[in-house]
Amino acid sequence: MDGVMNGMDPKRLRAAALLALFFCLCLLPGCGGKDKEEGEGGEASELPTEYTVGEGSVAALAPAEDSTAALHTVMSYQYTQLEDAGSAVSSYVRQLEGEESGFSVVDEEYVVSEKPDFSQPEGQVLLAKNLEGTEEMPVENRLVYVRVTWSEGACTVVADEADGQVTTPPPPPSGMTLLEAQDYLSSLSPAALGLSGESMKEYSIYTMNGAVLVDGNPCVRLNVYSNDNEQHTNELVACFLMNGNGTKLYRLEVETNTVQELDIVRS
Repeated sequence: MDGVMNGMDPKRLRAAALLALFFCLCLLPGCGGKDKEEGEGGEASELPTEYTVGEGSVAALAPAEDSTAALHTVMSYQYTQLEDAGSAVSSYVRQLEGEESGFSVVDEEYVVSEKPDFSQPEGQVLLAKNLEGTEEMPVENRLVYVRVTWSEGACTVVADEADGQVTTPPPPPSGMTLLEAQDYLSSLSPAALGLSGESMKEYSIYTMNGAVLVDGNPCVRLNVYSNDNEQHTNELVACFLMNGNGTKLYRLEVETNTVQELDIVRS
């Protein structure tokens, strides 16, 4: 047996360990439910306190008692009967962000970003940290990520390795702070931005970390939300890109990833 293991490629060893992990782990400490294998008829087993990912481990989510957990797919675990899924996820994120775990909330490009609103009935958060490796087995451009998606009374946790590096966002465009860019957009009329309503105070505006290049110029992205719907939840209605001093403003069409410059000039 030792001879077979010593001759195995490290990547295959890591994949084997990862597969073994997701077959044996399922939920978090303090969760009073039973862990079932994928599909019906799985045998109950003791809930783990951590997820094994590659050659390391990640602390498991720990919702309140009486919740349950079941293997959703080989690498995804679904938790049900959560009293407050958003609150459980928020607590878990704080735990992973702690010094011991060292994760950061990131966007899909693994750039450090702001946390979502956990008070919403549903949402998603992605966390990641770089793998450091050892002198004997260095690791380059590799990270561990944890993706948590929640809805009313339930959440799904996926933990895995991926190619990439966690990076910090570039500084905001010079000339205006993010708050000043947000205030400026709030001062404009909805009609000038192609929106309905009498005032931008009817909308919620959030600036996004990082810069987006338009014609080679760094711009800050501002998302505009409306809660004028039956659920009274934030609904994304428009995205805008503004250059550093606010002299150029673009409307971003997310579906086509194209921009349209608006005829608005900041004095």
